[in-house]
Amino acid sequence: MIIDKIVVAEDSELTAQMPSLANRITIHMRDGRRLCQEYGTTQNPRINVSDEEIERKFRDFAAPIMSPHRIQATLEIAWTLEQQRSMNDLMAAILAT
Repeated sequence: MIIDKIVVAEDSELTAQMPSLANRITIHMRDGRRLCQEYGTTQNPRINVSDEEIERKFRDFAAPIMSPHRIQATLEIAWTLEQQRSMNDLMAAILAT
């Protein structure tokens, strides 16, 4: 099972950036290649994060699985959640195919 191949290990470089939420994922391929990508933020997510930074982070995470149109539609709804009657429109934008 794939779960048996997953190893979680502390990275001292990322730990030193606490209280950030940065993470590094490395995939070791059978052919010897290593695929590595960092995700998250190197800043404290609770302090001084602008709307633009939040939006950029969402776009970065969503880009591999959502079209630019779906990302924009989702953001437009998310930024007005306090005005929405329910979560239906947001969920529809996220789950649209």
